[in-house]
Amino acid sequence: MRLIKTVLPIAALAAAIFILYTQFFSGSKTDENPVADSESVAPVQDNPEPDAPNAENTAVSPAGIGPSVSVAPPSANESSNELDSASSEQSQQQNYPDLAGYEVGVNDISEDAFLELVDRLRNDSVLMADVLNELRAETDPARLKRLRILLGATGSADVLPVAEELVYSSSIESRETGLDLLSRVAPQNPAAYDIANSILGSEADPDVLVSTMNVLARPQNAGPEAKATAISQIMPLANHESAAVRRHSVSLLVRLTNDETLSPVLYSALSDSDASVRKAATYAYASYPFQTSESVERLMEMIEDPSEERGIRQGAILAINNMSPDENTTERINAAKRQMRDALQTQ
Repeated sequence: MRLIKTVLPIAALAAAIFILYTQFFSGSKTDENPVADSESVAPVQDNPEPDAPNAENTAVSPAGIGPSVSVAPPSANESSNELDSASSEQSQQQNYPDLAGYEVGVNDISEDAFLELVDRLRNDSVLMADVLNELRAETDPARLKRLRILLGATGSADVLPVAEELVYSSSIESRETGLDLLSRVAPQNPAAYDIANSILGSEADPDVLVSTMNVLARPQNAGPEAKATAISQIMPLANHESAAVRRHSVSLLVRLTNDETLSPVLYSALSDSDASVRKAATYAYASYPFQTSESVERLMEMIEDPSEERGIRQGAILAINNMSPDENTTERINAAKRQMRDALQTQ
């Protein structure tokens, strides 16, 4: 009896060990050989459960502990938008045939080709930068002129810093190139007027002053502040020692304003010692609405003066005719015209 009590527990323990041993090796063989026939494979779900993250899209926390964070791959739309944004400029440039900056402006081209090149420069920043560098280094007058015309036609803001840089160069040719560029860009880009005003306020060279005023020669797109600044700086130049500066000042002031305060400047110019300044003043009065009795009298003196240059007399006639002269004044003008015709025939 005592023997039975001893053997039974030992037998039960051995049976338990045998069962565990059998289950262990049976599971290992299953894992090592995951073979299943086609009927036992579970179908792929169209919408997998969200709480079963894919191991490939799971990021481990920086410390290597804690819950992992599921990182979703970018959507097709997000990837497309990023690519479009990153390569928008490149895609525009790829639409054009290959063209290097050193090839531009070498020869004359047709009008259609010129317009196409202007359009490309406006949209191709790489080519624009190359051509601007070519402009800086060019010494051939013929190509330099082609590049100035081409870049000026773009009206691009990219041209303005280079033009200003050239204006303040120590080279006369570079300064002329910069000022010419500004005058060409200005009608399309009013920022050029601000640069011109800055130059007028700091420059003393007569040639540079004249070229700078040419930038303002077509001020239709200039803002009120730019015009006011230009007027305040050009007014004193009407008394400059250079006749060319005085002439340009008178011609430009009436384009910038028709204000009554301009009257003394124009009247003084009618008696200038230089014929070109007097001529500019007569044509300025042709579009100026504030005529004083003194200015009308002076214009009539110029019309009836046989010693005055023909172009000046014609300018004065135009100015008086635009003032709706009375009958007596008209007769005096007609008599002066006959005298001018007779003088021309006897030459």
